[in-house]
Amino acid sequence: MNFTEIIYQSALFTATFFIFNKLFSRYIFKNRQAASISLSKMAMMFVSYAICLSLITFVVEKYTAKPLRISVQSLVSGQGVDASMVEPVAVPLKLDVVFASQDHEPEVTTITTDVAEYTFSTRAATLQAMTVLWTEGKRVPMLGKGDDYFAVALDDVTPVDYQLISSQSIQDGNAHELIYRSTQGHGSIEKKFVIAEHTYQIDIFVTCKNLAENTQIRLLAPAPLLDDTLCGVVNVINIGERMKINDIALSKPANFAQFWFEPKLFGLSARFFANVCFASNLQANGRAYLKIISDKTVQAIFESKPFDKSSDLSWSFYFGPKSEQALRKVSPALPALINYGMLSFLAKPLAQLLDMIQEKTGSYGWAIILIALLVKLFMLPFTLRGERGMRQQTEFEKKRQHLQQKFKHDKSALDQAMAELIQKHGLPIFSGCLPLLLNIPVFIALNKVLTSSTELYGAPFLWLPDLSAADPYYILSIVTFAGMLVAPGMQKAGGPRQMFSKIGLALFLAAVTSYLASGLALFVVCNTLFGVVQSATVKKIGWLAA
Repeated sequence: MNFTEIIYQSALFTATFFIFNKLFSRYIFKNRQAASISLSKMAMMFVSYAICLSLITFVVEKYTAKPLRISVQSLVSGQGVDASMVEPVAVPLKLDVVFASQDHEPEVTTITTDVAEYTFSTRAATLQAMTVLWTEGKRVPMLGKGDDYFAVALDDVTPVDYQLISSQSIQDGNAHELIYRSTQGHGSIEKKFVIAEHTYQIDIFVTCKNLAENTQIRLLAPAPLLDDTLCGVVNVINIGERMKINDIALSKPANFAQFWFEPKLFGLSARFFANVCFASNLQANGRAYLKIISDKTVQAIFESKPFDKSSDLSWSFYFGPKSEQALRKVSPALPALINYGMLSFLAKPLAQLLDMIQEKTGSYGWAIILIALLVKLFMLPFTLRGERGMRQQTEFEKKRQHLQQKFKHDKSALDQAMAELIQKHGLPIFSGCLPLLLNIPVFIALNKVLTSSTELYGAPFLWLPDLSAADPYYILSIVTFAGMLVAPGMQKAGGPRQMFSKIGLALFLAAVTSYLASGLALFVVCNTLFGVVQSATVKKIGWLAA
């Protein structure tokens, strides 16, 4: 902090203290000549002064402070920074690509593995199409229309005409290799794809020879299709051995003016699918940034470090569904792409339980029903305790009203009687809320699991064609409404007004269910119906709730 900043901060603090001293002397202390100040008033003055000082400092710095310049030497892996703020030279993002004219008809090569089908082209040596070979014989396209997926871009004119040099199976049939080459005057670019047979891994190797001095290349990576929940992902700064991942919101324009320095993981992730680079060699890992292609399409760009004429570069990509098993087969760091939020300690065991039951039953629909039953059984002791608490609260309220009526003219006697009542029976205010409080985190965790589980994508069950989509026939909503109507609480409605309010609640829940994914809606329906059966059983067998 220089001398000018010290004077500025001192003047700001002095002015703030003077203003608050005047305000407190006039409106709180009332008498400026008071001999002493109480401890509570001193604490109030200190807290208010601190709050006001923080607000004034925030406003002043927001509207007067100049953005700080950042030295490139201070950047660490995964750090995002505005490209115009980097010293010594602000290097702008290289978003534009100029392709050379195409002189030859492109040649297409199709590679089919155990998990996907890939279509490559000699046009810029790019991936033209990818289709995931999904369950039930379904084929899920991963790419939209485009012709520059995994293209290698140069600073000047980017070559388009490549020749297919070789196409063969390698690693004892565990991978497929495609090699393309383009000649640039006296130089050349050789590009090799290695496509794994049993996983969603694609390795890209680029060998540049005799290009211009101080050359940088860019690799253009596509975004997965299918989803409007697309976001960028990047590794967290300085996290040690265990990799953590941050989301990059695509709704913020500022994120498209930033780059991320030497990221260990970078790419694009949707609800069910992801395309991320999880490894690269030192020369290839310069910086990465995002580019808007259209309203619904975004591109990730990986920019190499400058090199003189020749260099070898490599990237490893995961391009496929966000299934924990599939992600872990490629890299132990990739399961972090599945983000369950703060309740991951609950969501992960529930996800494992869902998969385990599905393996036994062969259906995710039955797995969801059994999980709803298990959750209801697990919560049964707390539910019974909550019902006892509600009865105790009702009895406590009756006794309290009786005492208020009995001692309505004697406040001291009422206070003594209330104290004896509380000492004898306790204060059962929150005991009836216990099941609800315990159900909330379980429901939130299940919501995360069922709405982000890749395995539910396209999984049918009974009349439901896709457990990841809403019920097209609204049957689950109708069952939810009917279950609410026959619930014991509904039947005990005390009057027409309460009856109409509970019918309105049932209609509201039915409407909400119609918008939920079928898997989550199925859980809500089963939870409601199991609750009706449980209440009827407890009522019939009275000793359970005693």
